[in-house]
Amino acid sequence: MDLEEMRKWSTSAREIANSFVAASHSIEGTVTDGYVALSEWDSGPALRARWIRWEDQITSLGNLLADVADRLNRTADNYRAADEAAHRQVTAAPQGW
Repeated sequence: MDLEEMRKWSTSAREIANSFVAASHSIEGTVTDGYVALSEWDSGPALRARWIRWEDQITSLGNLLADVADRLNRTADNYRAADEAAHRQVTAAPQGW
């Protein structure tokens, strides 16, 4: 198992999560302006409802990707700890079987 590769995957997952959230935040003002401008029409409240749903989904996706990133890091840590423990046991074993 390539632990450094696993850590890179973790970093990538976290970066993707952050980019989704950043993209969502970058258009928030424009969307708000849109649904305020359309508030007298049916499309204004509909746009606001879709925007709220979008933000909820982006938050969920970001949280899931952050969880994947954390799990990848923990898995890499666990592999490393298991390898080190096995190495200690092998080096501590009596020689000359």
